[in-house]
Amino acid sequence: MKKWIGAALLCLLVEGWVWRPQTVMPEEGRLQTIPPGATYRFNAQMGMTPLQVKPLADWDRAKGSRVHLSYFGYADQAVEYAAGVVPMQLSATGLLVYNTPLWLALGCLGAAWRQRQLEQKSVRKVGGYRLHELVGRGATAEVYRASDARGRPVAVKWLHEHIGGTEEFANRFRREAEICSRLQHPGVVGVFAWGEQENRLWMSQEWIEGPSLEQSPAPPARLKELLISLCQALDYAHQAGVIHRDLKPSNILLRADGSPVIADFGLARSAHYETITKTETTLGTPTYMPPEQVTGQGSDARSDLYSLGCVTYWLWRGKLPFLGADPIQTLLAHLHDPVPPLPDEPPGWAQLIRELLAKEREQRPASARVVLERLQALAPLA
Repeated sequence: MKKWIGAALLCLLVEGWVWRPQTVMPEEGRLQTIPPGATYRFNAQMGMTPLQVKPLADWDRAKGSRVHLSYFGYADQAVEYAAGVVPMQLSATGLLVYNTPLWLALGCLGAAWRQRQLEQKSVRKVGGYRLHELVGRGATAEVYRASDARGRPVAVKWLHEHIGGTEEFANRFRREAEICSRLQHPGVVGVFAWGEQENRLWMSQEWIEGPSLEQSPAPPARLKELLISLCQALDYAHQAGVIHRDLKPSNILLRADGSPVIADFGLARSAHYETITKTETTLGTPTYMPPEQVTGQGSDARSDLYSLGCVTYWLWRGKLPFLGADPIQTLLAHLHDPVPPLPDEPPGWAQLIRELLAKEREQRPASARVVLERLQALAPLA
């Protein structure tokens, strides 16, 4: 539609150029056209027709008081065969020819309107939101770029149809929406509304115009700034009784200014809810899963700190701290393998990461607030 509107504007510019006032001296042997509002100079030797210069006698053609000087225009007064300036007016043919850019502009606007009508008919709507583009697909849901009634961009998360009938996933999805709607922090993706349509649960949330941390990893020089922002968001969520349980680079989005936003609380567990099923305790992403989550011992705020330690190690060293040949081997590595060696410089970084990746929760920092205070005392990485 934008292309059609642009073409219409271009045609209108051409139309304005054609209609500019001008005075032209006819030239022998050259096809002359008559723009509206123009004046032409005639003398005893030259005249103007659409095809060629004709003798003066041919200018005696008159229709009423109009002297037709060409198929495109006429004079509304008698033309004397002497040098002088004669104001010209367009004939019906001239109006058609010289308004061609205007007709094209109207055609382009009509095409744009038609395309918009077709788009509105073809655009799918969920809960009053117009879905424009599928931007992501996970194990449980699809994520669409959408817009609300005012045209503001939002993200719509729509549960897969084959999962919508499963009570466990449906309850988890409703819980995610309710938990996130209570969190109001610049470092946490905001949730606007949720509901059910076509037997599929949906949730609308803040649209973040930027890549994920997985798509655009932060360089080590920005790692301290990034982790401080993440700890502030985690501390806020933990204080509200919310644990993410699946913190990883793909769930950390980056705003235009580079500040991180934690998204996808699909596996979040609030202290205000009881565990839905026993199998839920093993859900998560293997490469960032804390040992207690692997063994089904439950999660708390320190479980998110373990995942944060995995993210930190990955950003600093460019590889994961625990990675096996398959998901099972990766989970076993979280349970048994020691933390890979880390540089001692700058001081304090290696010790903090080793504590975050401790196998026992009691050996990790007590809270995200503690990690935040320790980060603020560290020198930035080079």
